[in-house]
Amino acid sequence: MSNSSLVNTTVWCAEGNYTHGRSGRNIEMVALHHIAGVLSAEQCGRIFQQSGRGASANYGIGYDGKIGLYVDEYNTAWANSNWDSNCKSVSIELSNSSVGGDYPVSDTVLNKAIDLITDIFKRNNLGKCVKGQNLVWHSMYSSTYCPGDYVRSKLDYIVNKVNEKLGLNSNSGTSSNDNLYRVQAGAFSKKENADNLANEIKNKGVDTCIITEDGLYKVQCGAYANKNNAINMSNKLKNMGYDNFIPGLNLSVEGQVQNGVAYRVNCDYPNIRSAASLTASVVRLAPRGEIIYVVGTENGFLKLNDGTYLKEGFADKV
Repeated sequence: MSNSSLVNTTVWCAEGNYTHGRSGRNIEMVALHHIAGVLSAEQCGRIFQQSGRGASANYGIGYDGKIGLYVDEYNTAWANSNWDSNCKSVSIELSNSSVGGDYPVSDTVLNKAIDLITDIFKRNNLGKCVKGQNLVWHSMYSSTYCPGDYVRSKLDYIVNKVNEKLGLNSNSGTSSNDNLYRVQAGAFSKKENADNLANEIKNKGVDTCIITEDGLYKVQCGAYANKNNAINMSNKLKNMGYDNFIPGLNLSVEGQVQNGVAYRVNCDYPNIRSAASLTASVVRLAPRGEIIYVVGTENGFLKLNDGTYLKEGFADKV
């Protein structure tokens, strides 16, 4: 496992602020952070040299665009506030251009980050860059502002540029355009609720991540190029007691397509719920005009053929 040839300076992290090896995991993603300060790569690295700091990153990009190496990619940096994510990611700290507000970074830093991310993806064979899957950020894993609103606003731009440099389709991959089947276990308006579900599922041995989309925090348990692999994960979650669905697929528990009776959603974004109760978790929001397939009714709800529920009255039979 190699490190980036783009590195300008090396400031090795102190023992006790990172873990040797990756606990048997492979590198699967890049995690973005911000320094919350205007620092050089050397200054950032010296922070991680402080004994007992309890934090580190693999790389940092200073305000002038120079790249620092702090933790060998072979080893696990302590950056994401999540052990599983730490073990599977290469973390990058970005210097801000000013402190406060949306914590911006300069174009110099942003463009250098794109170069570094591209290099990491190439060397580790990570494939196409997909936001929220193999390009992640700190606030996906903990209640933190990091990497700041400015960097979060640039994520689609970063993804597109990385994919251009990789010679791949440049769309951001946050929807069905990336041809991945995503298993979604819940969608919440409050991040705390998403964190609770994600952690509960992780504690049972299933990797999860949280993406922010349509104003909701969505708990996902994998993104698969192979539909059958996604169905297998969906069934595994159902057997564990977690309702879920795969956007774009109409599946029964066994993974077989069922037509049901076609209904059209008649209002703006009603809640699709995990059970026939107004207190059940919201799985997703249904846009007006969406065609759904109903296999029955229960407790005043339409039961859809993917195992989710919509309150009666919010859709009309086609």
